[in-house]
Amino acid sequence: MSSCQGLQSGKCGLSDKSIAGDWRLPNKDELVTAYNNKSSFTNVISSGYWSSTTYAYYPDTAWLVDFGGGFVVTYYKYYYDFYVRCVRGGQ
Repeated sequence: MSSCQGLQSGKCGLSDKSIAGDWRLPNKDELVTAYNNKSSFTNVISSGYWSSTTYAYYPDTAWLVDFGGGFVVTYYKYYYDFYVRCVRGGQ
């Protein structure tokens, strides 16, 4: 989450005049929508992407969407490294 919250113009190739705090990690449903529209994005890697949605029964886990196959699963937040795709409100 902090990676997205710190994203701003001048970082990661952005030149959109965004400031830190404009970007956020999408929730599970938003990320599934992004997967369904992944042909609209550039630089999509066929791997897992974290969502901001914590799994209710196990708060140490979060939902992940696999952009290689569309699987939606949970993983422990602190033990696995996956990608993030940040979103910005109204964009």
